[in-house]
Amino acid sequence: MTIDIPESVATVLNRADCYGAVNEEFISEIERQSGLVFPGEYRAFLSRYGAALLPGFELHGLVPSVIEGEPPYWTDIRALLGKQSLNGLPSHLVPISDDGGDFNFYLSCAAEPNHGTVLVYGPGADGKLVSHGFFEFVERAAHGSIAELIPTL
Repeated sequence: MTIDIPESVATVLNRADCYGAVNEEFISEIERQSGLVFPGEYRAFLSRYGAALLPGFELHGLVPSVIEGEPPYWTDIRALLGKQSLNGLPSHLVPISDDGGDFNFYLSCAAEPNHGTVLVYGPGADGKLVSHGFFEFVERAAHGSIAELIPTL
C-alpha cells in the first residue's frame, strides 16, 4: 500500500536539502537485513527524499551512495541500526533525528504499519511519545523547534 505525502509535509520537505529518491528494492533490502518493516509514512519519505536537512534539524534516512573520502552530508540509518540494543533500547526503534545534544528521536516500527509513533530518549525522557506518526513529527519540528518536542520534566 502506497502512502501519499500530505501537501503540508511535502511543502516542508521540498524546501529542505534532500539526498533524493531511494528505490523500493533498496528500502526492502534494508528492511530485510535489519529485520524491520518501516511504517508507510517513513517509506514514502525514503522513496521520495531519502534523507533531509532542514533548518534546525535533520531527518535521518537512507543514503545509498557516498563520495569516498568525503564526510557524510546526511545521516544514513544503516550506520545507526542495531546500536539501540547497546544502549538498552528496543530493536524495533529506528533513529530518525536528534536535538544535537542528549536527545534522540526514534520511529517505532512495531505497532502501526502506516504511521509509526515517534518517541524521544534522553535524560528523563526515555520513551516519551512525541508524535503519533512520522509526518506529524516532521510538521511539528518544522513549524517550531526540535527542542519543543522534548517533554519538559
